This record gives sequence, structure tokens and C-alpha cells, in this order.
Amino acid sequence: IDFSNSAKSTAIFAESARVKNDGTVKIGENSTGIYGVYKSSTKSYDGAPSGFKNKLEITTTGNSKIYLGNNSTGMYLVNADTVNNLSGATIESVAGATKNTGIYAVNDTTEDKKLNMDNKTNITLGDGSVGIYSKGRGTATADRNVVTNTGDVTVGKKIVDTSVTPNKEYPSVAFYAENTNLDTNSNITVGQEGIAFYGKHSDIVARGTANISNKGVLAYLENSKFVSHLGNLSATQNTMLYLRNSIAQLDGAGTTVDMDVADGYTGAYIEGNSQLTGVKNITLGRGSTGLFLKDANFTS
Repeated sequence: IDFSNSAKSTAIFAESARVKNDGTVKIGENSTGIYGVYKSSTKSYDGAPSGFKNKLEITTTGNSKIYLGNNSTGMYLVNADTVNNLSGATIESVAGATKNTGIYAVNDTTEDKKLNMDNKTNITLGDGSVGIYSKGRGTATADRNVVTNTGDVTVGKKIVDTSVTPNKEYPSVAFYAENTNLDTNSNITVGQEGIAFYGKHSDIVARGTANISNKGVLAYLENSKFVSHLGNLSATQNTMLYLRNSIAQLDGAGTTVDMDVADGYTGAYIEGNSQLTGVKNITLGRGSTGLFLKDANFTS
């Protein structure tokens, strides 16, 4: 499917259906590769057995390749049941494309659906992009989306649009998890001022590697728990961790870690009832701060 010269287009649309992509999809700007929505009001197919219920299920094989133009999304899913993206598949920005989202999945309160996603697909996106965006229907564990990821995710740098006042920012985020339990084991790379993990009312387990060396942020957490198996944290010209009423456990692999803070920067910014554990040593650069506490009831 080649819609690379078409704007505001959708390559594959599925309503309360099952989709399997085994080929190449190319889309232009402001477009979607696979758009899926579940509606309980959708009629079952003729001849469906008694008690049959529709589902929204997405599968991509190892042959699946999705290429994105500007402001486009690889998969846009509302109230999906399952997503299974196999190893060998890719979702990529075309050269020069920005403000992309690899997979956007939202489950809301209009339907009684909880997403289970298993992503083995590599996602490589340009500046101002989000690799995987997941939002479950509620904060309770039973209402959260469940995302397992073993695909490598790379996003570019944050975009700042100075043509408008006030300036508008488009951050790059590898994983945005809201009302989601995320378990990832892969290689993650974010560009300048990018964020590897953004968690809101979520539990995140991070294995593999996370490259935030280009002024990146490891994790921005609100009412979340983050367990890192990533090892020592090397200096980056940014605050590495933001915690608001959250827990960050950095010794998930069983060994306490060292944190190096760059000159003039802060290791962790902490607010509210928060915990930071698993740190052995914090090495400060010139004019730097290890832990910055604001209105915090803090445990380490």
C-alpha cells in the first residue's frame, strides 16, 4: 500500500475487526497506517455463532514495514484488545519526517476493554516523536493497559517552534505510559532533550539499555513506579529523573548503582511522597546537585 503522496489518508481501517499486516505500508503527512477502533455497537458478521463478540486485534508479521510522513502515526488504536507485532517488522519515519507516533493506543471508559500489547517491532522516528503511547481506561490495576516490549525504540530530539508566542514544544518520548503496566527489554535511544520513559499512574520495568547521553531524561514519573535494570547512570546535561509522588528503584538487577551528574545539572528532581532507592554513590560535577527536593516527603 503506497499512500506516500497522499495527505490525511488512512491505509488500513478496522472497526471491531482483526487485522494482519504482512507487507509494506507507506503514508504521507497527517496520515495513519493502521486505524483501528472497537465499538460494542458493531454488528457481528453474518453466520456468527451464538454469543460471538467482536474484537479489535492487530497483528503485524516480520514482513510488515510501515513508513511515516510528517505528523503521521503508524498505528492509531482505540479500545483494542490485543496488539502482537512480531520481530523483524519496523515502523519508521521517512527521511526528514517529524512529529510522528509509532503506536498510539488508548482504551477509554466508553468500552470495557483492556489492551494487551506484545511489541517486538523496531521503531525509529524523527524529531518531536513518540515511540509507543499507551493510555489505559483507569488507574486501577484491572483497568490498566499491559505493554510488553522487546523492540528497539529510537526517537529524535525535542522540537521547539519559535514561530509562535509562546513557543510551542514537541518533546520526543520513547515510551509514554499512562494507566499502563509497561515491561521493556530492548535498546532505547532518545535525541537531544528527549525522554526515555514518561509514566503517569503506571508501573514501568526497564531492562536492556537506555541511551540518554545527548541531554536526555531517563524517566519523568507522576504517581508511578519505575524499576530499572539499566545499571549505572552516566552524566547527561539534563536532570536524569523527575519524581512526583513516585518511586524509582534503580537496583532492579540486584546491584546498587552509581549516578554521575554533569556540571551544573541535577541528578533527580523530587516532589511529594517519593522514594529513590538503589543508589550507591552520587558523583557531582562542578556546580551540580545530586537530589533536589521540593515540597517532598522523601525516602531513600
